[in-house]
Amino acid sequence: MLSKSNLKEIKFKPVSLGKKEKGDRKLSKLDVQLSQTYSSARSKAADKDKLKSEQIAWVKTSRACQDTACLTKAFQDRIKQLSN
Repeated sequence: MLSKSNLKEIKFKPVSLGKKEKGDRKLSKLDVQLSQTYSSARSKAADKDKLKSEQIAWVKTSRACQDTACLTKAFQDRIKQLSN
């Protein structure tokens, strides 16, 4: 389990895409958009540690995707969540 001190050390970069997905422009754009949306949400969040924990959980879940359709939906859903 991550402690609060460990959470402060984690810096989020765009999710690492596999070779197949790197060639997908839509996914690449969503990857950058998610990173920007997360940064914006983090700057506004009252509980930054909670947001970071949620992002870690999302990254772990998104890694289960086996294809670009799944990843696209995962990115779109997370961007929508962070935008609210």
